[in-house]
Amino acid sequence: MKKTIVIGITGGIGSGKSAVAQMFERLGAQVFDADRFCHDLLERPAVVRRLKTAFGEGVIKPGGKLNRKALADAVFVDGESLAVLTAILHPPATKEIERAVSRLRRGREAGVLAVDAALLMESGLDGLCDALVFVCAPFPVRASRVKRERDWSRKEIARREKFQLSVKEKKQKADNVIDNTHTRRQTSTQVRQIWRALFD
Repeated sequence: MKKTIVIGITGGIGSGKSAVAQMFERLGAQVFDADRFCHDLLERPAVVRRLKTAFGEGVIKPGGKLNRKALADAVFVDGESLAVLTAILHPPATKEIERAVSRLRRGREAGVLAVDAALLMESGLDGLCDALVFVCAPFPVRASRVKRERDWSRKEIARREKFQLSVKEKKQKADNVIDNTHTRRQTSTQVRQIWRALFD
């Protein structure tokens, strides 16, 4: 009998969700990176036009491209602004994830799909998953990573995370918790343990 498994991966900003998703991929999972998909959506002219209508000329660069920093400044102000952005980006992302899950479950072979999505629980996509994995690391560790990789301040992380479920709530809802505080080897060991448990 074939076995198909959908793993939802979530966590706080800078926790290392993508690194964990890559580890599952090396074990044989397909990966859907929701952040990357939404990043690509923001390049589409039709989406840029909708954002311009919703948030004004200030989110558009002189050449017509989207100014992502200006968009973030306009969006992460209140829940209403974020809801507008969510209404534009989440429906196509959700449909794409649903298609990926459907393809997996209709297939003749066993398979695993890992869905890497920061807003997995907030968007209701956790309902499509057979197992939820929460990736955690202390705030100072996450802040250091994000400063190095994206040059975001602690204030910026807090500004964005206040519109998400708290890391405590996400952790409580998860089936598995991965501590990504230390070395990649230690994290990889935890990923392999979850992988084996899912197939037992």
